[in-house]
Amino acid sequence: MSPFDTASKGALLFDLDNLVVSARRLYYAALKEIVSAQGKELSPVLFSRFFVTGNGADIPALYAALGLAPDAADGIDGQISETVIPRLAASTAKPDQALSDWIAAAQARGATVVALTRLSADAAESLLARIGLNPEAVRPFTMDEPGDPAAWGKACASFAKLPRRCVAVVTSSDAAKAALAAHLGVVAVPDEYTDFQDFGGADAVVGSLKELDAKEYFDAIRL
Repeated sequence: MSPFDTASKGALLFDLDNLVVSARRLYYAALKEIVSAQGKELSPVLFSRFFVTGNGADIPALYAALGLAPDAADGIDGQISETVIPRLAASTAKPDQALSDWIAAAQARGATVVALTRLSADAAESLLARIGLNPEAVRPFTMDEPGDPAAWGKACASFAKLPRRCVAVVTSSDAAKAALAAHLGVVAVPDEYTDFQDFGGADAVVGSLKELDAKEYFDAIRL
């Protein structure tokens, strides 16, 4: 029997950290505090340019743009994570009605619903329960590198789903491009730090999920 025999039901995978908790705002606040201590001012524009993925990969380039020595950025990504991850895990933010409607529409079709997060499994389950998403009905999945197509393939395989029967609701272009490369359907919901990015190839780019009827979209892609 194939491990993908349940794939016909499909899956909805969504960015829990940014669609619900606004994690980029937490990263911005943490990084702004760090560079302020070094006498520099971090603007939202610079943050958007160098740090929207939240993984710290471009902090040396950001430091250079601020006039700081790039090697002074060593260890900063870990320092930021030490500040942000506990705040992310302790969030009491609730999913908006549009996301709740999409989750309900996917579940009505028998699709698996997956909340993607940088949190550990235990922390993610606790967060989901606290914000009103039953972790038995909305399954958490830790994804550290949403810009890596292999991460999306791994997420789908973890729930025995074929990527082509899955939909990713993402908030950044690197995640959108990676999910597309992994053959998922993609709906992009940019935030204030990513709305300038190129989401070419996505099935839809919307300001809110309420702008796109979930049932019609799922029918169109045969979720």
